[in-house]
Amino acid sequence: MILSVKLCCYGQNKFKIDSVYHILPENKSNFNGSIWKFEYDAPVMYAKLQCPCLDNYGMPVFSYKLTDEKNYFDSKEINKLNVVDVVDLLIRCKNAIVYRDKTAYAFFLLEQVGDKYLIHKANLSKTQIVN
Repeated sequence: MILSVKLCCYGQNKFKIDSVYHILPENKSNFNGSIWKFEYDAPVMYAKLQCPCLDNYGMPVFSYKLTDEKNYFDSKEINKLNVVDVVDLLIRCKNAIVYRDKTAYAFFLLEQVGDKYLIHKANLSKTQIVN
């Protein structure tokens, strides 16, 4: 019994997860010049960063289910979060994918809906450019 408690406490001290929040653009129409490309494959939304900045020209891709429970934040709650711009988001993506440290970050994409923000827990992967 005591052994399991010590192992549990050791595991809790070893890992730290950094929550990363990013506000998605309001326009999801994939217009030219946008760094984001959105694709929908029911029930999953894919948000791809159009930046071949990963190894082998890979691009970060976030996915989230539109059927998941919907949680909203107001502006006051958003101001308390670690909201990053696209450059900081790319740096964290590179850390997670290139350095194989996906467990260091929990990615959340925020979508503005009226005066609130819908929060999506997103999974990170990467695409490869094939010549």
